[in-house]
Amino acid sequence: VGRMDPLYADTLEQIAGLFTAKGAYEAAAEYLQEALYIRREAETGTDRDLVGGLQLLADVKQKAGEGQAAAALCREAIELLEKHFSKNHPEYAIGLAKLGEILAREKQYDEAIQILTESAAIQKEMLDEDNPRYLKTLEYLAEVCVRKGDYTVAVQHYLAINDANYEETAEEKQRAAETLLAVAVCYLAMGNEKKAEAYRKEAVEKLSRAGGGLTEKFAKRHQQYDMLANKGKLPYAGAERQARMEERRRLQKAKDLFTEMLAQRGEQAQSLDKEAVRNAISLGDLQMRTGNREQAFFWYQAAEQAAEGMEYAQACRRLGEWYLTAGEYLKGLQKLTNAKNYIEEYDSVKTKDYCELLAEIGDCYFAMGEKEKAVGMYLPYIRLFRELQLPRGKQYQRRLERTGRLLADSGRHKDAAECFSELALATRMMEGETENFARLLLKTAASHIAQGNQKEAVTLLDRALLLGTAKGRDTEAYGKLCDRIGRMYAANGSLERAEDCLSIAYEMTRNGKKCLTRDGLAALLSVLRKLGQEQRYFAVKQGKKLE
Repeated sequence: VGRMDPLYADTLEQIAGLFTAKGAYEAAAEYLQEALYIRREAETGTDRDLVGGLQLLADVKQKAGEGQAAAALCREAIELLEKHFSKNHPEYAIGLAKLGEILAREKQYDEAIQILTESAAIQKEMLDEDNPRYLKTLEYLAEVCVRKGDYTVAVQHYLAINDANYEETAEEKQRAAETLLAVAVCYLAMGNEKKAEAYRKEAVEKLSRAGGGLTEKFAKRHQQYDMLANKGKLPYAGAERQARMEERRRLQKAKDLFTEMLAQRGEQAQSLDKEAVRNAISLGDLQMRTGNREQAFFWYQAAEQAAEGMEYAQACRRLGEWYLTAGEYLKGLQKLTNAKNYIEEYDSVKTKDYCELLAEIGDCYFAMGEKEKAVGMYLPYIRLFRELQLPRGKQYQRRLERTGRLLADSGRHKDAAECFSELALATRMMEGETENFARLLLKTAASHIAQGNQKEAVTLLDRALLLGTAKGRDTEAYGKLCDRIGRMYAANGSLERAEDCLSIAYEMTRNGKKCLTRDGLAALLSVLRKLGQEQRYFAVKQGKKLE
């Protein structure tokens, strides 16, 4: 079987499944990414095979703590499902449900609820109201509503689940008891103790009539009920602590697995075969993640010395990243460049790995003070990132802002504006119209002002000023914002707007709030003189109230 044969992709997915079962999610992801690359490039195979590969990788990425990457993979799978089936097909609905689950785990509850609601509506129409798949989606949707605090909506979903239950078997009666107890928890969270207790009693009676004793789900929900009754809140904080402990145990178990596998092959670098090299890289990754840097270096170096092919490029990259985090930038640059050169000669440059290599080389140059060379790596990184439609995480955003600053400093204001604009849009999507979003609007506006794009700058400054009123127009923070935006209006030639803003900062400063800076005062005087406002000009010069 050739390296690009779909059968080889099947084998890689089976190996990944074994690692996933052992909790070695990071290693499993490497195998699944390779399998996915083969499926994307293969001329044979179907969209359904590719969807399966995307969803497998998404599940593992989620478990490894890379929720944004997992969501992006699910979105790609949904596009393929729409193409292969339609937007009104149960398989498309399953794809939506997977994305909704991932978003919920990332605590992006609003979008998760929206997507799960759409999934449930399709399943209800196409599969009927008592279909187990539909009811499973509806129950998860209700649970997400509870996490968000939308208890009224959650109750509606739980009651819909209960209405579809005919309670003909003991198992169905147990499920009815579990559902009614969930309703009781919601009512107790809303403060309706009387209704909550009525549903709780009904749930207990149903469970008793069902026989078979206490179910795990019923016990868990009763614990939630008791927690609410005694402390007034659901025990999610404790669940998060438990999850962190489980993650630590999982990482240790994965390290033990790879240590044992490598011990069976021999620990000397020259004895490592291809699979052992991959295992050594995986063990190094786990050691880095748990803070054992020296052990990580040992295994990365062992892998590099024994590796051939793409495994050599991967080992070089890991060593480069290690040196980068250690502050040994020249050594890191050498290793990362080795990996980059190998991929350019022997593999595809249209990949996530190559994209990240460009960024890491840019990080090295930036740390070394080689700003032009850093930009020379960051710009192709950003272009490839967009082309591959990779998920825009915090690391990408940090590099995007850094690139924008470097471009602005070197006078490349058009390119800087594009960086800041993209960053502002991504921030609004992820955070909403926050102070950080307003800050990025101002950076974008500054780049437009430098280019003489007066209209574009005014639009952005107006928007940032409006956002600044959220905490009140009489606050010192708003006054300082008026000083900053007023100076930017003045630099843009928007004199009337500049006068309005700087006058607000001036009056607030006169009243003891220290909002107007020295530069702001100079800008106000200049604007008043240009507008021919002599009376106001001399009032400011003398520190008097503006009329």
